[in-house]
Amino acid sequence: NSLVIDWEYPGSRGSPPRDKHLYTVLAQELMAAFEAEGKSTGKPRLLLSLAVAGGKNNIDTGYEIPQLGQIVDFFNVMTYDFFGPWSHATGESSPLYALPNSKSALNLEFNVNFAMKYWLKKGAPADKLNAGFATYGHTFRLRTSAHGV
Repeated sequence: NSLVIDWEYPGSRGSPPRDKHLYTVLAQELMAAFEAEGKSTGKPRLLLSLAVAGGKNNIDTGYEIPQLGQIVDFFNVMTYDFFGPWSHATGESSPLYALPNSKSALNLEFNVNFAMKYWLKKGAPADKLNAGFATYGHTFRLRTSAHGV
């Protein structure tokens, strides 16, 4: 049994900057409670994992990654919704790699390869990283029928 915390996203979208640290405190307190419960019941403790951002800006503003890596069992990286109807460009929800001929920051950072490598670079243990994929799709409404497709 486990608990997954899906807070989208500490330190951004109206969440104050201090929530980056408070998220770590929350994880510490939950893990301590899970360990205490396991000892008192004689059962294995609950696993603790975090559903975390795949986008660079939300990663940087939301997580004390080395500290969290010492606490939680898994990071479930949300490597989906990189593109959707809200985007100014069409693209796959979970592109594995950046498009080879595009140098835009959006293209270079919004893909599974970048997200997982960035989590590693920031200090996440490789054996605790899971890549999440959506099992749904998005539709796009084009401005005109003259789009060349």
